[in-house]
Amino acid sequence: MHNIFSYLYIFFVPLLCISTIAVNAQTKGNELEVVNESQEQLSLFLEKIPSGSEAEFGFENREDFSSAIIQDAYNVLLPNADFYADESIDSLKTYTYYSKYWEIPISVDGNNCCFLIGMFVDDEFKIFTICSKSISSSIKIMNKNKGEGKYKNYILKFPELQKEYFICSDSEANIRSSKGVEICYYQNGNCTNELALREILKNEKKNLKKNKSHEY
Repeated sequence: MHNIFSYLYIFFVPLLCISTIAVNAQTKGNELEVVNESQEQLSLFLEKIPSGSEAEFGFENREDFSSAIIQDAYNVLLPNADFYADESIDSLKTYTYYSKYWEIPISVDGNNCCFLIGMFVDDEFKIFTICSKSISSSIKIMNKNKGEGKYKNYILKFPELQKEYFICSDSEANIRSSKGVEICYYQNGNCTNELALREILKNEKKNLKKNKSHEY
């Protein structure tokens, strides 16, 4: 079974080559399309789970499949070109963008078990895999934060640094301005601290520079 760091590096590093896309196209009307398509394809992907591997995906047995439902989708945020190009973080600039990738939790009796991963291809949402519970630190933090109705949730990933953050925001404008956003950094599913997004960006910019210096 792949660990979370292998998953992040192999799957998300290629995404950094994708150009920035329009925010509204991915975060508003299309969210309903993500959820509807995921629910429609759910049984197909559940059947792809090998017999005997149900527990790795958060299920007690295959009978749980009949009770599984799709929860709210999480848009994946990625650092944009300015994050990599700028020497330091400018308080007036935005350094993240809404990617075309989404993670969609699958739950049984209100508890998130595993998730689907999909993306928009030519304005149509496609699901291409189901990921086990063991490779996602996201699952535990999603369960802790479910039911927070006034917040919109996202997952921010830094692929080369093998880190991800759970973001709770009460408006898209907060994320676009990188201000006033509640961040929970988690490792192995455990929330370790809460930081403002601006501080996260500064810290990861420093870590990126350190990594590059070690390459020489």
